[in-house]
Amino acid sequence: AQKTNVQQCLLKLQTNKLYLLTTTTVLESKDSNNKYYDPLAIYAGSTETVTLPENLETIGSYAFNNNNIKSLYIPASVTSIGEDAFKESPSLETIIVDGDNKYYDSRNNSNALIETSTNKLLVGTHNTIIPNTVDIIGSYAFAYKTLLFGIEIPEGVVEIKDYAFYH
Repeated sequence: AQKTNVQQCLLKLQTNKLYLLTTTTVLESKDSNNKYYDPLAIYAGSTETVTLPENLETIGSYAFNNNNIKSLYIPASVTSIGEDAFKESPSLETIIVDGDNKYYDSRNNSNALIETSTNKLLVGTHNTIIPNTVDIIGSYAFAYKTLLFGIEIPEGVVEIKDYAFYH
């Protein structure tokens, strides 16, 4: 049973993919337990704000690929985020991770998605401030961020993965 709470939204279901055409959307995941977001769940839509359900556990690979999301909230329940889940999200301005999430954080109001156990920055925005505690900048972390004109990389960063700043 799929539920979608949408304000000013037009939904189109096609081949098991959910395409959203909206400016503000609150989504629930595609499985009956609301615990998994399918890969390519939101693709090339005009959604600007996404609030994921509080019991969501997994965000699939490429789930938010190639979109216009500006604001993203990751709940405490998320334990796994697939590869390149937010790749090609040039409009992303705000990333907030619930403070009770044990696997991911956005420490020091950094405006970044960081994997807590590895101190790896997975996703940044054009206004991210990389915390001194980050050790690794992940692949495609800042890729396609067309408004990114410069960023300070702390001395503690020991590795920058391929394509981290690809454009």
